[in-house]
Amino acid sequence: MEFTSIEEIKEYFGIKSDDIEEIRKQLKILLSEIHPDRNGGEYKNRKQQRDYEELSNAITFIDTTNTSLVLTRNEWTSVLQKIEDLAIFKTKNDFITEDEISKQLDTSINTSVIRFQKKHFSYKVSSLIAVTIITTLWTFPSIVEGHKILKRLIYPDSLEFTIFWLISLTVTSMLWLYAKVLEKKDDIIKKSYNLESTQNSIFKLFLAWLRSAYPHSTSYQTDVHKHSYSFTKDDIVNFILNYYKPFYREFNTELSNTDFELYQSIYQHFDKDKKKIIEFSNEQKRKRHLFLIFKEPGEIDIELAQKIAEVIIGKLLTRKLVVLSNKRTFSETYSFLGD
Repeated sequence: MEFTSIEEIKEYFGIKSDDIEEIRKQLKILLSEIHPDRNGGEYKNRKQQRDYEELSNAITFIDTTNTSLVLTRNEWTSVLQKIEDLAIFKTKNDFITEDEISKQLDTSINTSVIRFQKKHFSYKVSSLIAVTIITTLWTFPSIVEGHKILKRLIYPDSLEFTIFWLISLTVTSMLWLYAKVLEKKDDIIKKSYNLESTQNSIFKLFLAWLRSAYPHSTSYQTDVHKHSYSFTKDDIVNFILNYYKPFYREFNTELSNTDFELYQSIYQHFDKDKKKIIEFSNEQKRKRHLFLIFKEPGEIDIELAQKIAEVIIGKLLTRKLVVLSNKRTFSETYSFLGD
């Protein structure tokens, strides 16, 4: 009989030990008990001869096999368990990393929301101070009467001043209310950036924009009948910072379409002119100048764009939807297979 493993030898000869030297020792004891020299150089019967040959084969297998690399069944079970434990740990570690990145994005969102509120703070305070002064003059006209210059310019008791006071009070109230509405809207929009549905929309629009504006970054894979997209984290940051909001406003109703259909809509919308696609964000920025005093809610700054890009790439890597490309660039290049 030819043996192919230590476990097979142990099971065949009923040996319990896992130590290779102990197994060899027990085999040699069994071999010596049926050695033909004990019977005048003859085997007692054919069974003894067969047993002798099988023991010799077992010892030869042990002697000619690198026993330092041979694993017993218990050792192999232990190795498999360790591999499984490592796989579970890696999965848990991926989720922890994804969760940590998400928390960092939350922090960036909260910081951005506070910055947005601070941008309106000076306007709100200035208007409040102004209306407070006007109200004080209207309530206490004696202040004006006792002042040599003001009494020639302001007449608190007049109907015109009363109307001016009412208008200033109304305008200030409306300014505060409008600022509050914008700040609330900004908070809601920015917190949505940490939702997976929003991140999916960002990435889907990004792929369509990338394919339309930079067709060289996309290639067709004939073996799988899909398009391969190559991009860096900087590409996603650039899109989020400059293109996401105007593209979302224009094409959000088509996000339920396939990647290819969305790409076709964008490509045809700009008359297949990639220069128009690239300049689209600048046109939208000029339109936003109408806001003047007030900032646009949901505005994304560079720090927020970086964090959103990190979360998106982190989730894509964790779920094995993208792979690191072999391209040698300053930034890591990723490949994604899509429609």
